Amino acid sequence: MLPSSAARLLARPFRGYEELASQEGDDAPSIAGGAFRLLFVIGAVVAITATGRLAPVELFIAAFSFAYVPVIQLIALAAALRIVARTTPIRRAFALYLAGHGPWLVAMLLVAAVCLLAPAPAGVLFALFPPLVGFTFLWSGVLTFACFRRGLGLERARAGVATAVHALVLAALVVGYFLGMNQLGPLWR
Repeated sequence: MLPSSAARLLARPFRGYEELASQEGDDAPSIAGGAFRLLFVIGAVVAITATGRLAPVELFIAAFSFAYVPVIQLIALAAALRIVARTTPIRRAFALYLAGHGPWLVAMLLVAAVCLLAPAPAGVLFALFPPLVGFTFLWSGVLTFACFRRGLGLERARAGVATAVHALVLAALVVGYFLGMNQLGPLWR
């Protein structure tokens, strides 16, 4: 089940980020908690879809192999903040940002559920995947904008620029990673 902050942000991103930004101490979002939640779900989904089970060793290996995901997200967030809000503390911004992964968590868990429960998962995923990914990207963009706008208190234009810079840097890092790992080259030949 999704933590309450992630579920709140899914339903009401702007109000949810306002509430999260006002939390302090133990109630405030943390980088460790957000990164752990993201990597745990990624690890669980990879383990389930690859082996059909959720064994601790497979979960740990899968989560560890995707540890670059929060790192590149941090780089993209830092680049966006460097351009639009140099004085914003990156630690606080990253903790708030990590709380907004609800769309991706739901999408990944849905894919895992289809793989486990559907009699012919490939057919279901073939039909489900394009709209699911499209909606997930769209709603994640809204959440990222809400994080910049209400979570960090940036003006609307600055929040828009930060969201665009974040998306461009993140896309460049992801494509660069897969090019560097020679995963995209064979597809283009």
